[in-house]
Amino acid sequence: MSKPITKEEYEELKQEVEAAKSKAARAAGALEQSKKKLKEDFDCNSLGEAKKLLATTEASLEKASEEYRKLEKAYRAKWKQE
Repeated sequence: MSKPITKEEYEELKQEVEAAKSKAARAAGALEQSKKKLKEDFDCNSLGEAKKLLATTEASLEKASEEYRKLEKAYRAKWKQE
């Protein structure tokens, strides 16, 4: 059998609960803002869509970087700049 808590313990627990509620509300607000920005900036409705877009963008970047390196190498070879 557990002993009853004191008024001080109750007040401390109550403050902890209120702080947790406040933190959860701020986190929910931040999540909504992030989702809104994701939609506005990238037209993504979910994290899954955003990850897919990121993967596609990274692949395009890698392809463009490789093409740049090839063109730069050809340029340097043509103009003897190494």
